[in-house]
Amino acid sequence: MRRLLVLLVVVVPLGIAAVGAAAPEARQATLTGQVVVRGVGLGCLREPCWKPMPSVPVTILRREAVVSRALSDADGRFRVALAPGVYTVRAPGLVTLAPGPVPQRSNELRATLRAGQLTRVTLVIFEWPVGKTGSGRL
Repeated sequence: MRRLLVLLVVVVPLGIAAVGAAAPEARQATLTGQVVVRGVGLGCLREPCWKPMPSVPVTILRREAVVSRALSDADGRFRVALAPGVYTVRAPGLVTLAPGPVPQRSNELRATLRAGQLTRVTLVIFEWPVGKTGSGRL
């Protein structure tokens, strides 16, 4: 009987501490994504045009200040925990179309992160037939 009382006294405070520790995590947001390379030419008929791009440095900025960096893994994936907010995501060779009345090329992507939510992005890098990646030309 005495052992049971000691066990309950120890377990309950640990359970409360664990719940208290999870609260800051719930205020976090998660940015996850994949860097893929887009091939051009007739090769897309023989094999997939989109391939994961490993070892690409991904930079995350907020108000033009770098807040985090990640490196894509073997499957081109990355994951970063951040505070909720609007972020700019950059990667070498990234080519996106910026929204607006006349679409323009951009080397960055904007992502809005909300507390407790996962935001997914896909970063597309173009590969040219001569083997150059991200030359900035379409």
